[in-house]
Amino acid sequence: MYLTRLKTAIETIKKLGKNLTMTHFGVICPTHFTGHLNPMLPLTQELKRRGHRVTFMGIVGYEAKVLAAGLEFLGYGKEEFPQGAMTEYLHHLSQLSGIPALRYIYIEC
Repeated sequence: MYLTRLKTAIETIKKLGKNLTMTHFGVICPTHFTGHLNPMLPLTQELKRRGHRVTFMGIVGYEAKVLAAGLEFLGYGKEEFPQGAMTEYLHHLSQLSGIPALRYIYIEC
């Protein structure tokens, strides 16, 4: 519904002959978990295709995937989460379950 209204608004502005200023979207995706990043990539690529500027902000673990999708990337936490840190974290977490897994997520990390 939102996209339909957006398309209508864009068409109206074009008919009126006014310039449409495109938006710079900042996308905060703090982890490179598949369920967080993968759904965001097609959405942001569509925004870019429509002329918007899109910049992902997050830890360096998924920078390559974002850049490969043709989007901008602004990394943070490079000292706290150096390249490969999330892979180690996920590997260790995959060995745990139940209370020990919760303890690792919320207390030890």
